[in-house]
Amino acid sequence: MKSEARLELKLLGGFEARLQAGAALVLPTKKTQALLAYLALPLGQSHPREKLATLLWGDMQDAQARGNLRNALSRIKKTLPKPRASLRFDGASVSLDPSAVDVDVARFERLVADSSPDALGQVAALYRGDLLAGLVLAERPFEEWLTAERQRLHELAIQGLGRLLTHQQKAGRNRREQRRVVPEEMHRDEPGEAGGQGRLDQRDGNAPPTTQSPRKVLAKAQPGDRHAVGTGRTTVSVPVVCDESFFRPVETAIGPAAS
Repeated sequence: MKSEARLELKLLGGFEARLQAGAALVLPTKKTQALLAYLALPLGQSHPREKLATLLWGDMQDAQARGNLRNALSRIKKTLPKPRASLRFDGASVSLDPSAVDVDVARFERLVADSSPDALGQVAALYRGDLLAGLVLAERPFEEWLTAERQRLHELAIQGLGRLLTHQQKAGRNRREQRRVVPEEMHRDEPGEAGGQGRLDQRDGNAPPTTQSPRKVLAKAQPGDRHAVGTGRTTVSVPVVCDESFFRPVETAIGPAAS
């Protein structure tokens, strides 16, 4: 399959569909967006048509709900890239082809499961906000599913940052061992300058001159910047590409940073 035919879905922080080559895809209604997102979570899973119809048109008669589902699937199919169809139909079930679609949620979950410092460092960048933020439908089954998925992914984000803090704490212990062989004069405070330990942290890129709260860091940051976010004696280098709401539950879980 040609690379330009591959579909990319970004569902964290909103809804965005585009071709790998960069062309944006526009789905005509919120329900078609919701349907495509539901089919992508988890990617490759088959969903019975009856369940999909109930999910988004549960207040209608069965025949009308099935008709609306057919129309929505037809609209999605016309929007998705060719030559290889991303939608798969198997009797009474529908799914998305994992070999034809990339989903940010799937990558986010893989990075959290990886647990390596490099992988966890990308978690904050991917978690741009709540799943399908801004998408509201007056369909109770869908809203219940969406609420549960948002909570699950939010908790994964907190777990990922917690593991990143653990890695940073271990790295900090290693640095303290190294400081035992650093000349004594490097540990003496000098008027108007950071102390020796602070200078070493700054030299290694592990702490800013003054520990700042996540909110203050975000307020001053430019897209693509990386800043050290402090929690007590621990600092974490975080790419500042997610919004402030990401840090609020972190401060609740691990305590706010010193101002």
